[in-house]
Amino acid sequence: MSKRNKKKLPSRRAKEKYPALRRDLNLKVRRYYIEPDYIHGARDKNGKVVIRPLTNDEKAWLNKFYEETVITKFNKDGTDLYDSVEERRKIWRDNNERNRCLFNNTQKRAMLKPFSTEKYDQESIKNVGHLDSELLLINEMEKEEPGYIRLEFLKNVENYSKGDKILRLPVEGKCPGKVPGTIAVVTNGKIEIFKVSADVKVIE
Repeated sequence: MSKRNKKKLPSRRAKEKYPALRRDLNLKVRRYYIEPDYIHGARDKNGKVVIRPLTNDEKAWLNKFYEETVITKFNKDGTDLYDSVEERRKIWRDNNERNRCLFNNTQKRAMLKPFSTEKYDQESIKNVGHLDSELLLINEMEKEEPGYIRLEFLKNVENYSKGDKILRLPVEGKCPGKVPGTIAVVTNGKIEIFKVSADVKVIE
């Protein structure tokens, strides 16, 4: 049998009755938004059922809900939960934002690292008493992620207040809206541009 005529075998996802309820059968960028933890019910430490398992009808409904709101798959045959243009536009818009989100993209590449703010708060109180715990956290993150810069706001700017300190990845090269005397950084997958010495200063 030639490769052209070879029958394509069904995928693992195609074999599953409720594929949208299994995180491992969906794209990594979507898994964080699928919560199937209690579809099989839950018991307490004594074995008593505290949450009953979902029925097949309930699983089918939840599977359909995730297919539309997270996977953006619509049948357009009158069986969709969200069948208006306005509802679908919002779902598509939310999906596009998830795909652009810096958190989602770094998480799916296993680039996120956990940090304990409690640890740094305790160290700052013990050793200095007044040392900014956020700067301690930023210093530790900078060791793990070289290339990031620290910015301190000199005045209130949009969603930031004077004195706020943030850690951001600078945008290399040219980008829309960037002019001399400004700095462009990535925030939640979007580019922000600030005036150096007027809006922000770089913390050494």
